[in-house]
Amino acid sequence: MSQPVNRRFEGRARLDTLLERAGSLADAESVAEAFLKAQKDDVPASVVISALFEDEPRFSDRDDAPALYGNLFGLWDLLLSGERVDLKAPPEKAGRPKKPRPPPPPPKFPKEGPTAEWLDGAFGYLESCLPAERTRLEHAFDNRGDALITWLDEAGASDQVYSAARQILFELFAVLELGAPHELGRVTMTQAKVEVPAALSAWAHEAVFQAATDEDEPLDAGQSQELGERVETGLQSLWNGVIHGGQRPRR
Repeated sequence: MSQPVNRRFEGRARLDTLLERAGSLADAESVAEAFLKAQKDDVPASVVISALFEDEPRFSDRDDAPALYGNLFGLWDLLLSGERVDLKAPPEKAGRPKKPRPPPPPPKFPKEGPTAEWLDGAFGYLESCLPAERTRLEHAFDNRGDALITWLDEAGASDQVYSAARQILFELFAVLELGAPHELGRVTMTQAKVEVPAALSAWAHEAVFQAATDEDEPLDAGQSQELGERVETGLQSLWNGVIHGGQRPRR
C-alpha cells in the first residue's frame, strides 16, 4: 500500500533536496513559475509534475516519494489560493544554537557569613562559569593557598583522601574568594578554633559525605573520618582568613 500524501509545502530547501534526489533538473523556483502558468491556463497539476522528470523519478528512500509529491501539491495549493510564496531568496541557514550565558558572579555576603541560599548560587556559578574564570580561581588557590596545599601534601593521606580533600578545599576557597567582603589574601594555617558559619560548615560536611559514598570509589570508615578532619582543619584556616581580611602578598 502506498503511503498517503500530505499536501504541505515545507519550504524551498526541502523541495529542492527532494527534486534533486528524484533526478529532476528543476528547482522550487522554476516549479512555482510552471505552476502559476499552468493555473492560468487551467492545466492540471499532475501534468506539470510529470513534466519535471525526463525519465521516471527515482526514490532511494521509501519516504521520499510521498514527501516530494506532498510538497509539490502543497506548493500548488498555496499558489492557487493566491498566497505569496517567496522562493527567490536563498534558503535560511540553520544558525548555531547560542550558548546560554553563564550566571553572574555571586554578590558579596555579609560579615556574618554566607547563607545556604547564597552558597547554592555561588557553587552553581562555580560549576557553570567560563573556563577562564575557573582557571583564575584555580591559580589563586595554588598561589595563595600554598600553605594549605603544602600542609595537605605532608599529611600522608591516601591518594583518594588527598584528592577529595584538595577538591573540596579548592571549592571552599573559590566561593569565599568570590563572596568575602575582603578577598582572601594568602591563606595561613591556624591552630586557633574559629566559629565557622553553620551553612558553610554544613556544605563542607555534605561534600565530605558525597566523596565518602562515591559509587565508583567509596571511602572506608577510616578514610571518611580522615577526610572530614582534613576538610574541617582547612575550612578553619580559610574562614580565619575571611575574618581577618587577609592582605594580598606583595609582588
